[in-house]
Amino acid sequence: MERNGITLKWALQTPTRQIVWAMRGNDIVFVDSISLASAAQRQQYANTLCPLDNDCSLPAVAETLQRFAAEVAEQTARPESEPEPPDVFPIGKAVLAKTPEHIRREAEAPLESENLLFAVLDDIARLGVAGERGLALLVYLACTSRLLPRPLYLLISGVSASGKSFVVERVAQLMPPESVALATDATAQSLYYLPKGRLKNRALLTGERERQTTP
Repeated sequence: MERNGITLKWALQTPTRQIVWAMRGNDIVFVDSISLASAAQRQQYANTLCPLDNDCSLPAVAETLQRFAAEVAEQTARPESEPEPPDVFPIGKAVLAKTPEHIRREAEAPLESENLLFAVLDDIARLGVAGERGLALLVYLACTSRLLPRPLYLLISGVSASGKSFVVERVAQLMPPESVALATDATAQSLYYLPKGRLKNRALLTGERERQTTP
């Protein structure tokens, strides 16, 4: 359910608790596990969410959470109707289905080239990344590994304001928008509250972290 550009969704965690997450586009703004049946917990969720987004409306969020509470009450009375996990790639699948066959063959041709990675680096350079070719390629390969059974984990260490985040953000532009999730303000614990499969085949970009808080 979308309110002022913020999309709110929920999923069952236990019969008495639900996971509620807020997104703006592909960016995770806030996620928490609460009991939607509790007016106090709904209010606390809204009070925490709204300061994180300038366009957030406290009354609108409270109204949406109250509606979610009614949906929870209805669905917990009929457990078999628990909602399915959301499709991660609805946009990409729709676009691919409408793409003419000759364009698809043209797009697949570079995969057989021995110079594929050099072509990728050229595309990254066109996005404004000067130098850092090794880092840029590592980020690209890590993001692409999202499609593998065991995707890569990349931890970039460097001094603050050294341009590492800029490289990551530019390289991420080469990925399908729906396959990238930004969670710059999310805590490590909050990710456990997301519905099962919510991050499958998606590249999760967590942004800069203080050295002492990096796991």
